[in-house]
Amino acid sequence: SATEDGDDGALEIHECVRVLAEKRRLLGKASGSKP
Repeated sequence: SATEDGDDGALEIHECVRVLAEKRRLLGKASGSKP
């Protein structure tokens, strides 16, 4: 994000985790494995 302050770090980490989880969900659906 634009701000690199400490209090913004938790929000950025949460967003990264959310995006990674969504990618994994889509990959799992595409490969036909468990959700």
